Amino acid sequence: MIKSKPIIVSLMNTKGGTGKTTIIQLIATHINYYYPEINIKLIDSDAGTKTTSHLRTEDMAIIEDYLVKYPSSKVSKIYNVLKEANSIYPIELQTPKQIKEEYAKMNKPNYPFDIVFIDTPGAFSSEAFQTTLAICDYIFIPTKPYEKEIVTTVEFYVKVEKLKLDGQLPNLKYLSIFINDISPFIKVDEVVERIDETYLHYCKEAGITKKESDINILENTIPRKNDIAQSILTSIVPIAPENKANHYMKEFVSELETIIPNLKN
Repeated sequence: MIKSKPIIVSLMNTKGGTGKTTIIQLIATHINYYYPEINIKLIDSDAGTKTTSHLRTEDMAIIEDYLVKYPSSKVSKIYNVLKEANSIYPIELQTPKQIKEEYAKMNKPNYPFDIVFIDTPGAFSSEAFQTTLAICDYIFIPTKPYEKEIVTTVEFYVKVEKLKLDGQLPNLKYLSIFINDISPFIKVDEVVERIDETYLHYCKEAGITKKESDINILENTIPRKNDIAQSILTSIVPIAPENKANHYMKEFVSELETIIPNLKN
């Protein structure tokens, strides 16, 4: 499903540990399997350890041994289906210069991908972060439901919103926060209320006039789940089982489908 121009999506935050690398990979892997008509690519702009490209390298290093030991497992079966269809999406580590070159290709005919995800480092001042920010169509900012993470996340959201209002991010179509790492003891409504309060505070500091909060917050959250930590080959095989319609990752991506045009069939 190649459209005229690919859509660029990133999960960004200046606060480390909010789950952006893990979740962007889960989203990309989910879409790659459940939306096979969509061609996707994931660019890793973070040269550190435990990044998306590093995790893909680890997955590819263990897959052959895993297939021998567990040939009848669901993971093995899904991997074989994707491999036979040549449908394992690419993950590439790119420098800021290479991202700019990739972006130039996106604006030419016959670019082979519909959606490009970009995983970024956490430093706002880094060239990789700034390069990605300048070209993104959709930015989703993960936050954990705790005070320190909320403050840092909302401060970053307002900074991006101000750049958009000042005309410095012409590509940006949508900006939103979503809440990650929700335990059964967390009251989401209270977290949302705290996000709204913090948003109004930082809007006032930035000179953005708001009578009430209109910050974008996704309705679906990512729960604290052992299946994320215990899953293997997550850069290739989705964590959401085919026979469970209401899995939280399916619901999360379904909400993204209402926002991102290239996800709509």
